[in-house]
Amino acid sequence: MSILTVEALSADAAGESLWRDLSFRLEAGEKAGLVGPNGSGKTTLLKILLGELAPTGGKVQLTVRPGYLPQEPAPGEEAATVWESLLSERSDILALRTALRAAEEALASAEREEPALLTCYDALTARYEAKSGYALEADARRILAGLGLAGAQEEKCGALSGGQRTRLALARLLLRAPELLVLDEPTNHLDMEALEWLENFLTAYRGAVLVVSHDRYFLDRVARRVFWLEHGALRLYGGNYSAALLQRALEKKTEAREAEQTARKIAGLEEYIRRHGAGIKARQARGRAGQLARLTPPPAPALEKKTEAREAEQTARKKKPRFQLTGGGRTGEIVLTVSGLTVSYGPRPVLRDIDFTLRRGEKAALLGANGVGKTTFLRALLGATPYSGRIEFGANVRPAYYSQEYEEGGAEGTADCVKKGVVGARIARPQNKIGV
Repeated sequence: MSILTVEALSADAAGESLWRDLSFRLEAGEKAGLVGPNGSGKTTLLKILLGELAPTGGKVQLTVRPGYLPQEPAPGEEAATVWESLLSERSDILALRTALRAAEEALASAEREEPALLTCYDALTARYEAKSGYALEADARRILAGLGLAGAQEEKCGALSGGQRTRLALARLLLRAPELLVLDEPTNHLDMEALEWLENFLTAYRGAVLVVSHDRYFLDRVARRVFWLEHGALRLYGGNYSAALLQRALEKKTEAREAEQTARKIAGLEEYIRRHGAGIKARQARGRAGQLARLTPPPAPALEKKTEAREAEQTARKKKPRFQLTGGGRTGEIVLTVSGLTVSYGPRPVLRDIDFTLRRGEKAALLGANGVGKTTFLRALLGATPYSGRIEFGANVRPAYYSQEYEEGGAEGTADCVKKGVVGARIARPQNKIGV
């Protein structure tokens, strides 16, 4: 049964067309990935599907109430604890629980058996069990533990980091368990353990899932169908992301072969018309002109030979952003020395007695579970967080910081980071990003 039907959908952005005539369906319980290059309109498509934006044409029919995780979730109630915020997502169960207690008290205080009260109590109990009310707290703890928030249950939402807020928003969504989960880059801010837990959770999830992600490993584990949005068109592929890649490669070869055949036929017809348009074979030439008019020239890139098309495809896949990094001159052999680094929040030490040396040309990754202090460590290196111990940068070293929340952002900040080099704030796991 289709829970989402899209017909001839079109959208514009800044006066230009994002895409035209998109049509697809999503079935109950189906797990689908939405992929495509940055700027192709994936997030816009999600917002149109959810009714947050209006399309320029077409229609969307959604038969269930979805749950949506945006890339930047809105902050919750600042004064509430993580546990309170999470449970409030199931206000329907909490309301039933209150009604059940009231019914129990009414039954206990009744002087004689009241059939109406018993009927009401039985109906409430049935609804409560159908919503898994008795398992609410257990499910909440399981989700918090899976997303690395078990130790933050009593923390105020206002004190959470940006990454923790995102994970709390995801936890609230998973606890609600809607029939359709719409997730926009859900793997952001997840460490390796939380990411693997989410993969397993979504794989076993009974509802449908539509997820935007650039993590091909995540899509391979979760998606069983891929919607590929590119160049203003949507193509549908069965299987996970790797299967979609293979199907696309076969499509491109077939398209290149058909385009080459069409191009040869057009060239032959044009040559015949040129040679015989005014001679004794003019009648045949006019017939060839009619054939030529019915042929659609292939797109310019498809006119290349097979070998040229294959080389162009391989080059496109290997193409990466190019940056010219300039510095203030050659640094010394020792780039960074840290000894006895300790950082505390009040009486509680977050980092203690850290010692290491980073040499010129070395590439280091900082790994660890969410909340262990990776970002705090980086901020301490830059003097943005109080610390004890010694941090010493080598000669001609100019550090720059690119944060999770981009608070150093803006064109100037980003350009400055590119010029100076970047100290990275987060590495969740090695990810082969989709670079299309």
